[in-house]
Amino acid sequence: MNAKKILVWLIDPTLSIKALREALTLAKECGAELHALTVETVPRYPALIGEVIETPEASAKYNKLVAAAQEEAKQAGVNLEVHLAFGPKAKTAKEFIERNGMDLLVVGYAGRSVLYEWIVGDTFKPLVRLAPCMVLVVK
Repeated sequence: MNAKKILVWLIDPTLSIKALREALTLAKECGAELHALTVETVPRYPALIGEVIETPEASAKYNKLVAAAQEEAKQAGVNLEVHLAFGPKAKTAKEFIERNGMDLLVVGYAGRSVLYEWIVGDTFKPLVRLAPCMVLVVK
């Protein structure tokens, strides 16, 4: 594999750390830059704008995930650059990949029930479909 810029998708603590560990290994083997991205969704309707007010729980979850990712990278001896973006998750990630010239996207996947995906949503499938680079799925 000849990836020079690797992006790992930080979304779920368990899945993201598994994906990060794989990305760290690849970054070391390829001598690649390693980036991590998390995307916060912004409400579509102005009436819901209050939803973007950051709650302590959401902030703590994100900060904990980023801290764990940075600690993993530090222990592996790899520099990790963390990015936060706002917008529709898959579309925003696609645009980030294009804008920053990423060669590889590493994502964690566990699979969910159809009901869960219908109610909560599924970012994984559109992200893999839209990604303008190679995608590595880590289970």
